[in-house]
Amino acid sequence: MQRQRDARMYDIYLNVVSVVRKRGAGEGGAAPGLSAAAAAAFRRGLPDLDAEDAHFGRANAGWLGVPGFEPDVTDAPEMSPSDLEFIVRFTEECAGEQFKHLVHSLCPTIYGQDMVKAGMLLSLFGGVRKKLRGSGDVPVRGSIHCLVVGDPGLGKSQLLKAASGLAPRGMYVSGRSVSKAGLTATVVRDAATGGYAFEAGAMVLSDGGVCCVDEFDKMPNEHAALLEAMEQQSVSVAKAGLTATLPARAAVLAAANPARGVYDRSRTVHENIKMSPALLSRFDLCFILLDVPDEERDDKLSRHVLAPHGTGAAPRLTEARQELLAHRAHADSDDDDDDDD
Repeated sequence: MQRQRDARMYDIYLNVVSVVRKRGAGEGGAAPGLSAAAAAAFRRGLPDLDAEDAHFGRANAGWLGVPGFEPDVTDAPEMSPSDLEFIVRFTEECAGEQFKHLVHSLCPTIYGQDMVKAGMLLSLFGGVRKKLRGSGDVPVRGSIHCLVVGDPGLGKSQLLKAASGLAPRGMYVSGRSVSKAGLTATVVRDAATGGYAFEAGAMVLSDGGVCCVDEFDKMPNEHAALLEAMEQQSVSVAKAGLTATLPARAAVLAAANPARGVYDRSRTVHENIKMSPALLSRFDLCFILLDVPDEERDDKLSRHVLAPHGTGAAPRLTEARQELLAHRAHADSDDDDDDDD
C-alpha cells in the first residue's frame, strides 16, 4: 500500500513538472476555437488552400479551429484565438493599408522616417531560409540586415530600442561597451568544476530574432567578428581544445553616426563610418538620414515632440492604429502576468 501511494505521488510530481501553460487555453489545455464570424472572415483573406495543399503534398489537418488552414512552417509562433480575431478585425478595418498602419505604429514617438520604419519592420518579419538547387545544401539566409547611417539627433537609437522590444527574441547592445566575445561567443572556465564551457554572445542569444547594435561606428575592431554571423548565420568557436558552430540566425539592425560628426555627401558610406566594403555588403537595406534645415518640417517635428507634454495638438491616430497599439500593450501585459505566475 505504501509503495502504491509513493508511486502515485511520484506520478503526480512528474505531471506537475511537465505542465506547460499556454495563453488563451481553456479547460483541459485545449484552446477554444474561433467564432464562426471570425473564422469565415479569416478564410476570406486566404488563398485556395485545398488546391495548394494538393499541389505541394501537404497534410491538411486544420489549425486553431479554422478548417482548411495549416501553417507552412513548424516553428510558427503560437497564436491564441483572440490574436487571430484581432488580426481579422484589424485587416478589415485597415481596408488594404495594413502595412502602413504597422509602419506608423513602430516607435510612434519618432516623427516621420516612414521608409526607415518600413525597413526595420521587414527585418522584424524576416524572410525565408531556403536551400537552392545546385548550391551544395548551403542554405541562403532569410534574415534581413538593416543599417541606418545619419547625423546625430535623428532618433536612430530610439528606433533600435523599439525594434528590439517588439521582437520575440531581441537583443540591444551598444558599440561603446561591447567586445568581440560579447557579440559572438567565447569559452570560459567554470570556477567550481574547472572545466570549460561556451558562453553565448548577443548574436547567438538573439537566434531567431533581431540583434540591434547601436553606435556601430564605435566598434571598428569588432566588425570582422560579424562577417560570418551575418552571412552564414552561425558563429564558429575554437578555443581551449573545444570547437563548435553555434547558430546565429538573427537579423542585424545597426545604427551609426558619421566619423566626422556630419554626413559628407562627397564620400561613400563606408568612408563616412569607416566600414569595410565586405561588411557593408552584408546589409540588405542601408538608409542615410540627413538633418536638412526645413522650416515647415521642423515646425511639425517640434509640435510632434511637444504634444505628449501637453504643449501642442496631440497627433491624431486612426482608430485602427490605436487598436493595434492597445492590443500590443495588452499582449505585453499578458506576457508579464505569465512570467509572474
